[in-house]
Amino acid sequence: MSNVYAGVGISFGTSGTTINTISGYFQSIDHEYKSDMDEVRDGGGNIQEVTFYNQVEEAQFEYVTTASSGGANSPSLPAIGAKLTVADTTTDTNIAGTSWYVTNVNKKRSNTQALRVTLKLTKWPNIS
Repeated sequence: MSNVYAGVGISFGTSGTTINTISGYFQSIDHEYKSDMDEVRDGGGNIQEVTFYNQVEEAQFEYVTTASSGGANSPSLPAIGAKLTVADTTTDTNIAGTSWYVTNVNKKRSNTQALRVTLKLTKWPNIS
């Protein structure tokens, strides 16, 4: 039976995004810019000055992994603290070719869903 789509167009299993040893179908990305903040108040409690510091970027990628050459679907996961480069050609091209550090790896499998791998990545502007 063919898939039936109703409503707006959305992409499932977009190819073109790879990270290190994980191959599969890209499902989602969250990309966030963050910083710490210090507020200075006057005697009346009103904010008079704000300092933003410790800027970082965080990203989270989720994949449905695929087995290679008909073998078992057991992806080689990157280690916490590993540095990797995002090779993204279709989904989020503004982070293509940028380097990130792995801060969390999650592998999820069930009897009703394909194996999913989620990577949380962090990029600090002063650490290369």
